[in-house]
Amino acid sequence: MIHSSIEYVPGDVKNKISVERQKVVVLTDSKDEGTNLGRMLSQFTRIFFGGIEVIDLNEVDIKGGCLGCIQCGYDNSCQYGDKDSYVEFFSTTVKSANILVLAGSIKDRYLSSRWKLFFDRSFFNNHVPVMTDKQLGFIISGPLSQIPNLKADQNFYKKNGLYDFPQKDYKSRITNSMMMLLNRIPSIRKEIYTKRMKTEMIKPLQKVLERK
Repeated sequence: MIHSSIEYVPGDVKNKISVERQKVVVLTDSKDEGTNLGRMLSQFTRIFFGGIEVIDLNEVDIKGGCLGCIQCGYDNSCQYGDKDSYVEFFSTTVKSANILVLAGSIKDRYLSSRWKLFFDRSFFNNHVPVMTDKQLGFIISGPLSQIPNLKADQNFYKKNGLYDFPQKDYKSRITNSMMMLLNRIPSIRKEIYTKRMKTEMIKPLQKVLERK
């Protein structure tokens, strides 16, 4: 990756836009105006009349990443509960925004680890389309065009016919249906997701680790 030394220098704001009754929320992982991202954010907020809420994700109480326990899929609740404020923050701030802007800098070949944490934890919504009817924007600082891997997975899956929904593998569909029924039993769900989940997740990697 070729890093550019170009410095973003904001210009004058001649015409401003009124937010009217829209709630505009900007999520970022840095407000440092000594960086290109910080200056871009500052310029963006100056364009609007009215209040814009800019939130630094580093100030949001997030204790850890998604545990993959799938509790939210059965109980509509996150395993973390009230151990941190992520669910409350997402539900009251992110979901209530009419216009949501995600701002970040490219770190190596992606956004920062803080953004990764934010995206992972948002899975507590399962596959509910919580961004429906929102206007969504991005402010990205860094060599975005040099990161082809952001599209590579989608292109590979499409080219090789790996998209399969609903699955044509009927044996897997029957197995999954049986597992879903069994998981309705609290004791079995606890056995799988509390006691076995992590062990089963690392099994494919154990042979690699043992060779090291």
